[in-house]
Amino acid sequence: GDFMSSFRRPESQISAEWPPEEFVHLRSSRIPADTVAAASFDAGDPMDFSWPNYQGFWGKLWYLVKLPICVLLYYTLADVREDTARAYFVWTFFGSIIWVAVFSYMMVWWTTVIGVYINLSTTLLGMTLLAAGTSIPDLITSVIVARKGYGDMALSSSIGSNLFDITIGLPLPWLIYTIAHGGQAVSVDDTALGWQVGALVLMVLCTVLGIALHRWRLTYVLGITLLLLYALYIAQAFIIEFVWVPPF
Repeated sequence: GDFMSSFRRPESQISAEWPPEEFVHLRSSRIPADTVAAASFDAGDPMDFSWPNYQGFWGKLWYLVKLPICVLLYYTLADVREDTARAYFVWTFFGSIIWVAVFSYMMVWWTTVIGVYINLSTTLLGMTLLAAGTSIPDLITSVIVARKGYGDMALSSSIGSNLFDITIGLPLPWLIYTIAHGGQAVSVDDTALGWQVGALVLMVLCTVLGIALHRWRLTYVLGITLLLLYALYIAQAFIIEFVWVPPF
């Protein structure tokens, strides 16, 4: 299920979801019209705050953990899955963006505080904790569309979001800062910057090569391969932080 699964009705009352296949073809663009229509209107059930008696211990614990944030969002955003609230989809859309900005600011703040207390650089925390936190929406979106059979959308979304972060998410705040401060430059930590850029390019090449070797299909083996690549990237980041500083 998705992030709100604990607040939905029991599984016996929910229509069966399209079962995921072992893999999803990335090039499958010819999808029947009835399948597209069903997926387009499958928005899920409205919010239900009833106690999840049908779930086990971990399901009830997860219900309690996410209850505060779900209550906050429920009373500040219109649940467009309800027939009476569908006309307010514009407010829900922009309100969601505002909440994402608020949560992102808080996450960056807390990450910086954690780094100060455990003596870790903000560069390392940005590549690990902060990067993982900001990528959770991409993860949820990719899982949802991949389970519905749109593997090409899942892959292009993950790549496109990173491209947007680099070409818009980085220069736009810098531009606003320099304009507000009379052209003052933004100082960044350039330790091993060339090495990190090279590692990033190598990771992208390995990802594309791995998908090509699996005949453009999302398989379990490909998933494990990408997880191992990410583990290697995190390992080299820790090595640079504590053991060895590259010359560029």
